[in-house]
Amino acid sequence: MNEAIADGQHTPKQVDDINVGRDFLFYRNTDNVKDKDLQQLYRSYEFIFRIIPMLSKFLKKRIELKHVTWIPSVLNTIIITVNDVISGLLY
Repeated sequence: MNEAIADGQHTPKQVDDINVGRDFLFYRNTDNVKDKDLQQLYRSYEFIFRIIPMLSKFLKKRIELKHVTWIPSVLNTIIITVNDVISGLLY
């Protein structure tokens, strides 16, 4: 973070917002992350972390980025939303 501040990529306020959870969707803000491949990587990680609670033990141990990076952004959002609703109802 210190390097990001020194390089002018983040202000101290942005760092504080990230550290306290106010700016937890930083990668979706194209002012923060302009690289489309990096945005896709972050979306893939978010997808995995959000669906893990609903996966079987077998799948939890085997899921990798390569299994989800091909999913289009719109489908990714739909799956995460449905997953969140179902897990909210079950737990």
